[in-house]
Amino acid sequence: MSSPALADELGLCLCHGCGYACEQGGHVHTCARCGAPLHRRKTNAIARGWAFLVAALVFYVPANLLPVMHTEMLGSGSDSTIGGGVVEFWE
Repeated sequence: MSSPALADELGLCLCHGCGYACEQGGHVHTCARCGAPLHRRKTNAIARGWAFLVAALVFYVPANLLPVMHTEMLGSGSDSTIGGGVVEFWE
């Protein structure tokens, strides 16, 4: 049995504001600790996931092709990408 199914069976809901595990029974729709509104799932969770995936793919290419750091060793400087910087620090 997975944890979300168990929490749902117990009537618990995690507050997105403070992280408190609240009992969501009857008409209680606010957190007992911080007063934040409670809901079972974040709205548009699947659309949010796809949006984060697309944003990650868009920024992945420039992050690995454009220089993101400048290092100077013994007076000579060089710009490096993420991978080049890892290799440079390893050497």
